[in-house]
Amino acid sequence: MIIVFGCLAVCLMLLGHILKVLRWSEFVWVYERPARVNLFYALACGHIVNAVVPFRLGDLVRMWISGRKMQNGYALSIATVFIDVYLDVSTVCGFLFVFTLAGKSSGTYGILLLILVVGCFLCYVQRDRLKKLIQAFSRLFNQTIELTLLYVSWSIISCLKDIITKLDKVRFLFLTAGMWISYLTSYLFFARFLTAAGIQKTFFDVFETLFSYNKFRMLNWSGDRKELYFNVLLLLFLLFPLLILMFYTKTRKWVGEIKESAEPEKSYEKIIPHLNEAERLTFLENYFSGSSKEYISTYMKINHGVSVVRDYSAGSNATTILCMDQQETFYRKYVIGKEKDKLRAQIDWLRKYQNLLPLPEILREEQGDNYCVYDMKYHSDAIPFFQYIHSVPVDAGWKVLKSALDCLEQGLYASTGKALDEVSLDEYIEKKIYRNLQIIQSDGKCLHDLCEYETLVINGKEYPNLKSYAKWFEKENLKQIFSKDTCCEIHGDLTIENIIAEHSESREFYFIDPNTGNLHESKALDYAKLLQSLHGGYEFLMAVSNYEIRGNEIRFFATRSMIYEQIYKKFDEYLREIMSEKERKSVYFHEVVHFLRLLPYKIQKDGKKAGILYAQMIIILHDIHAMFGEEV
Repeated sequence: MIIVFGCLAVCLMLLGHILKVLRWSEFVWVYERPARVNLFYALACGHIVNAVVPFRLGDLVRMWISGRKMQNGYALSIATVFIDVYLDVSTVCGFLFVFTLAGKSSGTYGILLLILVVGCFLCYVQRDRLKKLIQAFSRLFNQTIELTLLYVSWSIISCLKDIITKLDKVRFLFLTAGMWISYLTSYLFFARFLTAAGIQKTFFDVFETLFSYNKFRMLNWSGDRKELYFNVLLLLFLLFPLLILMFYTKTRKWVGEIKESAEPEKSYEKIIPHLNEAERLTFLENYFSGSSKEYISTYMKINHGVSVVRDYSAGSNATTILCMDQQETFYRKYVIGKEKDKLRAQIDWLRKYQNLLPLPEILREEQGDNYCVYDMKYHSDAIPFFQYIHSVPVDAGWKVLKSALDCLEQGLYASTGKALDEVSLDEYIEKKIYRNLQIIQSDGKCLHDLCEYETLVINGKEYPNLKSYAKWFEKENLKQIFSKDTCCEIHGDLTIENIIAEHSESREFYFIDPNTGNLHESKALDYAKLLQSLHGGYEFLMAVSNYEIRGNEIRFFATRSMIYEQIYKKFDEYLREIMSEKERKSVYFHEVVHFLRLLPYKIQKDGKKAGILYAQMIIILHDIHAMFGEEV
């Protein structure tokens, strides 16, 4: 019988390990499906280390080995092993507490169980404070360590949430019950084996030795002979099933049972979508700061099952990202919050004019209570126009831009012409000019101070300040300047960044990110957006990091590239060809308005940097004066 008891003990222990791996894989498979053979190997190695090394360091080994084989890396292995260990420790404490009540064990394991349960409850109740505490602790280290700590913490939290909501609970309970029945029965047969071998140990003795002490490290190896035999047999009892598992993982054979191959491409979901570490850190800092809970939740819902390759967002409230899933790479644009209707209007605009203009192909769209999102086809041979013009000869860049302008003229503008709306023009002047002038002269401290000077010294050159152009901003003068505007449907945000060059036989370019709902719809606004880039150098201004404002002196290092300068000259000649002098004046004044509209946003983010945009607006006013004289 002694052999039977020994074999049953080992077989049931082995079955318990198998069921444990199957349960663990349920946690992992919420996100991805690594081969179970890898999980078997990781568990076997970890448990072997636990058998001979104190403080459950083997669980760290299990994390390390399994994490190497997971597409989510160590974050997922740490999170799932943490949850697995927590469940086991809580269960063991429960058993020991029951044994204590039955008089079969000593110690106050009920206290430990209470600590675990109450601790878990408090973590849930005080989760916001806990997140901020984790963030504060992480910030004590460099960004690399901070990112690691926040990412692992996020992974544990996310895994716990997803496991609770997505796990097959019936299967989980079945596996857990089966695992512990196997383990407990194994301990019972091992106790019978010891008794048959002449070592008087009960089931409770075996259980308490395994879980309430540090196994062999806490046992007395120098004691009497029976105690020594017990230690040796216990070690063999623990190691033999694990060695069988290791043998299987090395030979990749299983007697009539599971034959799983790794399927990393199937059902793979990243715990956090971002691939870029800087963007990942920003996202995690926002999450652990406790801000924008609704935004974070909606963000994860929108970007479920994708990897975010790069964030291309500019200064708008919409976010544009390059994504990939298991099937394709694509661009995704979304808005979370009150401006979702504006993005909805953009989708409608793109669909409405897809036969008139080269526009991105919309793959899919979705709108919820607080968000709107759409995906666009990715073209590997398409590059942003800013990058394109700085990588080809000037004439080649201008050729594409002129084709784009002609396309707008002959397609959109010519087919959607309409009469000037005086009411809308008045509203445009009031809201886009006077309201923004009021903001910069009163709300922004830096700009308020700058506006008080008669002149500004910008990068060593003196310019008349805004008050010198007061007559230009009188309502009647502005209405006169804008009175000859050609009104029609417009793109609304025709910057260099919103033109994409494409090296294909079918087309040279396409337009992205139209801005709908403009108060004053004139093609002059589109052309002024291009001036904002080519003349105002907006893209280069946004890259300025070193600047200084002292009194009325503003110094910053930013300049348009020679490419910008050369294409600007060609663009100005183009305007002279298709427009009257008065219409061209209007375009340049709308460029000033575009800078005015930018300033309130920049004041909120960085008041001093807003001073750079203000300085550029003053330079543009000076250029207008040089081109058109005082009587504009």
